Amino acid sequence: MPGAAATNGGRDSVALATWHARYSLMAESYRSAVASILLSGRAANRNVILITSPGPGEGKTTTASNLGVVLAEMALEAKQRVVLVDCDIRKPRLHRVFGFEDGPGLYDYLSTPLNGDDSRAGALVRETAIPGLFLLPSGSVKNRNPQAAHSQHLGELVASLRRQFSFVILDTPPMIPFSDARLLARWADAVILVVRSGRTSAESAMLANQQLQADGATVLGTILTDWDPRAGISEYGYNKEYLESYRTYYAKNGE
Repeated sequence: MPGAAATNGGRDSVALATWHARYSLMAESYRSAVASILLSGRAANRNVILITSPGPGEGKTTTASNLGVVLAEMALEAKQRVVLVDCDIRKPRLHRVFGFEDGPGLYDYLSTPLNGDDSRAGALVRETAIPGLFLLPSGSVKNRNPQAAHSQHLGELVASLRRQFSFVILDTPPMIPFSDARLLARWADAVILVVRSGRTSAESAMLANQQLQADGATVLGTILTDWDPRAGISEYGYNKEYLESYRTYYAKNGE
């Protein structure tokens, strides 16, 4: 596979908080989310996980990349691998998060499907600078077709990636404006819905969840992003003493 690219330390660094700031509260929150995924009875033998959100700007790509880092850290102990797949044809971002130039990827594959050849899928996957974590970018602009999510060849690709990786994470477009996530959910084992504090309305979150349930998708749960614990202490169970003790603990341990 192509050589690793350096991770992006610029404006997308929050998308790799679990790598750049491993002992931050945000990083620990994503580790807690992964623990919940792995320990959930509904998550058993579910290795293809789709990430989506009701609307745009709610943190689905940030969630997908950080969950990918945490899963890769865990999988590395067992010499396993994790792949992120950028399925967002309209606003692909994962290649920038990991410091890659735009190039061949998912939608190039769909233009000339694998026909059972796993090696061709592997040739499109790029190795990131994070051990055990790989990326299948969205692909060349010329091959991005808005109808691509309808392709039956997506199932062939997911099956190929399932054979090659322990976890496959699909970063998909937001649900309410686009149908892609619902169509891609056919090939996923489970779905995680991302909502953003102060942005996602209760109505849109419930609508997205109802659509997924009606489609027969297994919704593992919801991840809340951009929540400020100082603004909602009682609602989510954190308090000032907890946050201060967290900072003090890591300060004393040199982190």
